[in-house]
Amino acid sequence: MRNEKVQKLVMTGVFAALSYVVFTFLQIKISLPGGDATSIHLGNAVCVLGALILGGLYGGVGGAIGMTIGDLFDPVYVVYAPKTFLLKLCIGLITGFIAHRLGHITHTSDKRKILLWTTLAAVGGLVFNMIADPLVGYFYKLLILGKPAADITLAWNIASTSINAVLSAIVSVAVYMALRPALQKAGLFWRIGKEENKQLAALPPHPSLSFTPQAAWEPGASIHRYTSIPARSYTEIMEDSPSSWGQILANRSGQSAKQSR
Repeated sequence: MRNEKVQKLVMTGVFAALSYVVFTFLQIKISLPGGDATSIHLGNAVCVLGALILGGLYGGVGGAIGMTIGDLFDPVYVVYAPKTFLLKLCIGLITGFIAHRLGHITHTSDKRKILLWTTLAAVGGLVFNMIADPLVGYFYKLLILGKPAADITLAWNIASTSINAVLSAIVSVAVYMALRPALQKAGLFWRIGKEENKQLAALPPHPSLSFTPQAAWEPGASIHRYTSIPARSYTEIMEDSPSSWGQILANRSGQSAKQSR
């Protein structure tokens, strides 16, 4: 568990750096009246991707830090850094909630289900940003900064944010689906959103199994490993297992049967 947190913190830093680079160097900036600007970029895609891989909090923080740093180094965007951090963090939290708390995408191997919930999660986080960014930006400029051009730039911000949302949704979903198998093989795939992993890790090794629960549930381990036991030995294990092991094996068997129908 401690090692997993360290890995996630390191990956959060990686996503922060990636979001900074993507936002700063791969954007198309559009100058607006009053010395303001908007831009077409894929920084939001990094926020979404981080939330899908690391979970909403880690992914959101990584994306928010990177894009906020990008604002701080840009004389046009520097005044919007607080707004950027808050909104990009929310993108990650919303995406992570839909993907991991509702869709449980890291607890299934059904590719169609993964694609469905990954898409819904990306759309949910980015639609929030598509609505909140222009509105928050409008009142931020008008009430806090007192900029008279807020009305003029609102339409431009709506247009650019909408384009960013569509592009970021497509890119983040495509990259996640492509990266997922590689992350599993590399041991950088974490199961997020259920407490069952902690319960499994706390169980002692079962005498009938050739591996410990801790080893079986390392990142990247197959979710069906407990049900890949031959039918005969599976029955024997069920009969002489502690109730906790028997229940886990029964649950896994039932989930596999449902997915195969």
